[in-house]
Amino acid sequence: MSETPTYSATINITDIAFTPMSGSVKTTPCTGATLTLTVPSGQPTGIFTGDGNNGDTIVVTVPQSNPGTVVLNFTLDVPKYTLLGLAFMPSSDDGVGINEFPAISLSRSEGKSLLAVTDDYLKTDDDITFDYLILIQHTTTGNIGAIDPKIRSGIK
Repeated sequence: MSETPTYSATINITDIAFTPMSGSVKTTPCTGATLTLTVPSGQPTGIFTGDGNNGDTIVVTVPQSNPGTVVLNFTLDVPKYTLLGLAFMPSSDDGVGINEFPAISLSRSEGKSLLAVTDDYLKTDDDITFDYLILIQHTTTGNIGAIDPKIRSGIK
């Protein structure tokens, strides 16, 4: 019996151009940011492509033969902002991703935040795709913003 793999990568968030949210997650304008993808050595090639910069979409593709889970670690090291969490928007009326994203952890310290999300490809419904937003807060004003990380994922 083969072991279920865990694929992981880190996405650093920098150069924030903050825009406060104004209503629903689906209609709010997004906060601009630079995302930089770092894949640790030892990961199979082709799981993560794109780098997130200049509007480039980060694509996560896990093999159908051994899908496993993917852990994305978002880091924010800009003292003016802190990470709050994630909002999921499914392509169908099938919920907000509780089965597909079973674990989200958040740790924060003065000036630094780490948000880890697990995408469980063992339970996904191939007919649903999810866009998700990273929720951040301006530490002085308390305003909340949303960053679209432009991440798409699937099984091949």
